[in-house]
Amino acid sequence: MSPSVRPLVAGPVIGDVTGTRLWARKQIGYRNSFQTYLLGDFIEESGQTRIRCRFSMHWFVVAVLIAFFGFALSKCAALAINGQSDIGPPTLLVLGYAMVCVGRLFAQGEQQFLIDFLRHTLDARAVRLEAQ
Repeated sequence: MSPSVRPLVAGPVIGDVTGTRLWARKQIGYRNSFQTYLLGDFIEESGQTRIRCRFSMHWFVVAVLIAFFGFALSKCAALAINGQSDIGPPTLLVLGYAMVCVGRLFAQGEQQFLIDFLRHTLDARAVRLEAQ
């Protein structure tokens, strides 16, 4: 395997392979910040290669969501402590939650799509490992 192949565009998938690391996502015709990313590591094991995969949203989206919901929750807590009533912060929480739900709904099935893509492209088989 070459030390770096950039970028990886293979039909319906776009990503990057650098050394023993891989990331990939389904290529879609619209913007979805809540898209599923495959993060993988190539591991040599008994003369074979295992690809350990994890699935997540992009790290920056996760960081923005933590900041957004942290801000909205702190505003809700401050209002509750002060005995004030304001519709703004609770509305932010509901709208933020709805936005994430819709985005993840559009990303539904992407994890299995990426697994199937790797299986067919690399002639690999999927093995589920228990969390360690």
